[in-house]
Amino acid sequence: MPYAPPPWPPTEPAVKKSRTGWLIASVVVVTFLVAGGVLAYFTLLGGPKSTEREISSRAASFAEAVDTDDQRKVLDMMCAEEADELLELDTWDPLGPQSPDPSRKKPITITGVTVRGDVAQAEFTRTDPPLEGALYFLKEDGAWKVCDSVSKQFDDEPN
Repeated sequence: MPYAPPPWPPTEPAVKKSRTGWLIASVVVVTFLVAGGVLAYFTLLGGPKSTEREISSRAASFAEAVDTDDQRKVLDMMCAEEADELLELDTWDPLGPQSPDPSRKKPITITGVTVRGDVAQAEFTRTDPPLEGALYFLKEDGAWKVCDSVSKQFDDEPN
């Protein structure tokens, strides 16, 4: 039996398609993913300066609490070790005044923040009366707490 040709016309062999389109699309997608990750990092986490901003804010809040005699806030902002020592003092009233006096608040300028792992230093100046100094912080339970006992870790820096 002889071989009969198929009833439809023969097709041309498929042309090999270029992969350039896929390559360009892949590069564009990767670029957008990287850009989105960088944007999310700076938006959600605040970038590398967010810790310094947080410590500056905590230092100013602590100074305000001390100025206005807000003893509850002072106690909440201190590390556990120093809060316990403060509570043992006879002169410390754990309840504090029923209403802190906001008129006693004095200006404070944070002039520099140094972070070393879980400890930090916030240098400050005040004008009334003129004063320069530093507050020291310890990261405790995920929050920065005022903790003067970590000051020795910054002894190599001039105050």
